[in-house]
Amino acid sequence: MEKLYVKQKVLKITDHYPILDERENEIYHVDQDFKLIGNTVRVSDARGEEIFVVDREVFAFLPRFYVRFADGREIKLQGRLSFLRTKIDIESDDMDLAIEGDLIAKDFRIFNRDGGREIGSVDRKILAWGDTYEITVDVPEMRDVVVAVMIAVDHLIDMAENS
Repeated sequence: MEKLYVKQKVLKITDHYPILDERENEIYHVDQDFKLIGNTVRVSDARGEEIFVVDREVFAFLPRFYVRFADGREIKLQGRLSFLRTKIDIESDDMDLAIEGDLIAKDFRIFNRDGGREIGSVDRKILAWGDTYEITVDVPEMRDVVVAVMIAVDHLIDMAENS
């Protein structure tokens, strides 16, 4: 099990922040491109090599994000309407993932539906200046996926709160 930490700024036009491990080494760096329409987030490793890109589909009725990994994999996160709750579906050709938990509080678990194995979790720290998260990665080879889902869900929930 691996722990990663995210601390986002409070006042921001775009996001630029590191994702650190338990020894405060930078594992990822997140850069959001400034756009009047849409949202693109580029995530690179500590060497500056791009690992994945998170894009928001602009002309969709419900929020929709695409995550494109450097190795060619892709996942889609789709927000859906539900009575008093935010629900998110994850679609992928090679992964069968699900999210459970309190998305509004940004505390959730990511599961592989094949066998119900938890691959990671995201817990928002309540008493912190700005959004602060602890990411737990239970399946090491799925670390990039867990981080990508956290970033997409964070943006999706921020959009819902701002509208």
